[in-house]
Amino acid sequence: MIKESVNALSDALDSAIMHMDADQWALTAQTDDYAEGIAAFREGREPKFTGN
Repeated sequence: MIKESVNALSDALDSAIMHMDADQWALTAQTDDYAEGIAAFREGREPKFTGN
């Protein structure tokens, strides 16, 4: 029963964290630094982040 309880709690936390991750990605994907990081990766150069 203890193992079932621990597994249930762990699964509940995983679901909550997955939602947080999606929210944080959605906010980050709208920034200039995100676009710069993608562009730098595709062009094979170091990114120049501005903090925006």
